[in-house]
Amino acid sequence: TPAPIPQPTLAPVQVAGITITHDIFDYVVDKTDAPNGAIPVLNGIPSNARCDRHILRVCNNYNLKKYICVNNCHRFHVCVGWVRGNCQNTDCDLDHSFNSNHNLVLSNPMIDGRFSEDDLHEQLKTNLEFTMRARSRYEKDSTTICAYNVLNRCKRANCNQLHIRDRMCWEVQDGNWVRFTSEQSEFLEKNYRDPSKTNVMILFDNVSGNLRPNQSNHLTKIFGNSGANVDFEDMKLCSVSGSTYKIRRLSTPSDIFNNLGSNTRWLWYKKQRFSWQFVEHGQSQKFYEISLSDYFERQLQSGDRVINYAHGDTVDFDSMTIKDCDGNVKESLCRRPAEVVSSKPNNEKQIHFRDIWTNVTSNVVYTTASLPANSHEYAFVQGMMQTTINPNIVKIDRIQNQFLWKAYQLKKKKMLYYFKGNATMLKEQYLFHGTKADILDCIYKGNLDWRLHGSNVGCIYGKGAYFANTASISDGYSSGSDKVMLITMVLVGEACVGNRNMDLPPENLSTKRPYDSTVDSISGASIFVKYYHDEYYPAYAVHYNWKDHY
Repeated sequence: TPAPIPQPTLAPVQVAGITITHDIFDYVVDKTDAPNGAIPVLNGIPSNARCDRHILRVCNNYNLKKYICVNNCHRFHVCVGWVRGNCQNTDCDLDHSFNSNHNLVLSNPMIDGRFSEDDLHEQLKTNLEFTMRARSRYEKDSTTICAYNVLNRCKRANCNQLHIRDRMCWEVQDGNWVRFTSEQSEFLEKNYRDPSKTNVMILFDNVSGNLRPNQSNHLTKIFGNSGANVDFEDMKLCSVSGSTYKIRRLSTPSDIFNNLGSNTRWLWYKKQRFSWQFVEHGQSQKFYEISLSDYFERQLQSGDRVINYAHGDTVDFDSMTIKDCDGNVKESLCRRPAEVVSSKPNNEKQIHFRDIWTNVTSNVVYTTASLPANSHEYAFVQGMMQTTINPNIVKIDRIQNQFLWKAYQLKKKKMLYYFKGNATMLKEQYLFHGTKADILDCIYKGNLDWRLHGSNVGCIYGKGAYFANTASISDGYSSGSDKVMLITMVLVGEACVGNRNMDLPPENLSTKRPYDSTVDSISGASIFVKYYHDEYYPAYAVHYNWKDHY
């Protein structure tokens, strides 16, 4: 009997831990689509004072939809019952700690000598209680516009709030309150957002004939054939005939306790000499900072009329002034809504393309856009390069291929399904790839393909497209005196250590599906290998050289 042929012994799969160097979370362009269809416009306001990161919050989506949430969520993914101390579910699947990858991303920047999980837990509980108090005040107010109805999502049978489709409107009192025309409301709103505007002239024109008879009669009586002066400080309208009328602005609730997209974002300003300046500097709250503008808004919504300020001064919300300890007025305050623009409707209900793209047309496969050297986007890409190298950057192009982007987003959704909605498991990050200028057109059209363009690294960690998490590594694989480096969005996912015999990643025994990537090391990986085109997207091409570097 012949001896059995010995079978080769397969090396055990080494699961790799991934450290993210350039997280996609690090960079959100201001014009990115908002999931609720609206984007606050905060031009000229420091980024560290922007929008809804001022209050630590529990994510409602996470609690209601069981793990499913948008990418780049800045709320804590923990059980709301656990935060309140009354979770009754003995088999609760939601997190009862801050140890998940998502929560660590949020909590790590806060950590200092004063920080503890108990502090964080207590602050979240305090903020939940504040939200409930504030909400109980405005939900009974019939002059508050229902933010859910604006989004066509109000399901309350006896909702006390005003149901109109706009997030704001202006009214004038002529016996009863009469609504201005939509054109007039837009005009007043545009001027009211500017704290330097105290008076404006407004006209009335019913050419469209879309007004209700009663509304038309009142407005015709007030305006006649002339305009009227609106005083924003006293909230009054003075007609040409000399009659004076009260006016008011109705809007959705403040976003200070609920950042639903249709809520109103309020900004606070201080009068400094002859101009109004946004209130910027933060108020220390143990382990995080709240912008002073948001601090004022929060205290106002809490029902406070007077609050303590710095150096014994107080803020009087009734007079909108800052007073010294003797009651003398030192500075005037002003509160105005932020501008909001509608994002483009997605009638086909398909993948949203990045709103930062420019000149994208349907009759071309791709376009490129050169980034202005003084733009925030240019500085961000340059900053990633300069983490490890500092060459002469000639230009940076944004690559805009709607077909590759759509495929990438679809794969991202599929992976998110496998990871039960936990976006942190995607390990989506920017990685570098050195290449040659003469194959850029092929890459822009069809993405990176090592089988077409060859491999500079010998496939030592697997037969796929190679990326690095530092520019210094990829620089060695960019040939020529005028070099090109691609900065690519990559869905790393779950990874294991690769070898030159791998045509595809091996199976992950714990999930019964293949690993998503192979890497060079079990820990601290710096080389990443991807096997499917739809798991990476070439976002930027950096053209650079080393001339005059010694």
